[in-house]
Amino acid sequence: MNPVHRVDADGWSLAVEEHAPTGPERGVVLAGHAMMCDRRTLDRPREAGLASTLAASGLRVYTFDSRGHGQSGPTAGQGGRWTYDDVVERDWPAVVAWARARHPAGPLAAIGHSLTGHALVFWLGLTPDAPVDAAVTIGANVWMRRHEPSRRLWLRKRATIEAWRAITLALGRFPARRLRIGTDDEAAEYVLDLCRFVREGRCRRRAGGDYLDGLPRVRPPVLALVGGADDVMCHVESARRFHAAIPRHELRVVPGVDHMGLVLAPQMADVWRDVAGFILTAPRDGR
Repeated sequence: MNPVHRVDADGWSLAVEEHAPTGPERGVVLAGHAMMCDRRTLDRPREAGLASTLAASGLRVYTFDSRGHGQSGPTAGQGGRWTYDDVVERDWPAVVAWARARHPAGPLAAIGHSLTGHALVFWLGLTPDAPVDAAVTIGANVWMRRHEPSRRLWLRKRATIEAWRAITLALGRFPARRLRIGTDDEAAEYVLDLCRFVREGRCRRRAGGDYLDGLPRVRPPVLALVGGADDVMCHVESARRFHAAIPRHELRVVPGVDHMGLVLAPQMADVWRDVAGFILTAPRDGR
């Protein structure tokens, strides 16, 4: 049984599961999940998923439930409320600071799937001195017209967003479990933030400014994994355009894998081992 730690994120208690490395510890990794699910997707099947594969490369891996998900309640169904800004500006800095305090020396990397992927690079853009030596995004982009070259796909995305917004407004949260499209419901405030990004064509913070403007300030190298069979959520060209502003990034397309397959498909094991290699060889900028 892996130990589960509690990390305070501005008054919200986040669950962080520890996956010990096989052999000597060579570095530390924090990994976050996509929306409408929880940290369990980051090591499925148990002991053979992404987290365990990284641990077998000598990395100590901490997978965390972002607020309102998994064991980081209260959930949306229990009355939990959070915004997109909370994930960017509270959850990520809290778990990174906690991990760096536990491991003051050695490389520290961060991995985010989908939601926590774009939230991660947005936070790194806001915080260029963050103690992160390498970052990996998995199926991460935000739906912006400027990132979507296909008019057909853009119309499909807009229709999806409007339906998502209407259901959320009617029910006071997005019922992912009831609709069988996820294990974790989403808070209304969070959903409406993402809908606002799509409608306005910019990722406006509640405190002011556009998250996208910070991407040129991202300091660590970024590896972006994109599924070749992900035709809507984060298809290749949208991901390419989203990451283009990040100074040091590499985009890798994984053929035949869809959005969730990037963290769940058995054929990803070799790619996950490559991720470990990227983390372990990333330059640390003299830190």
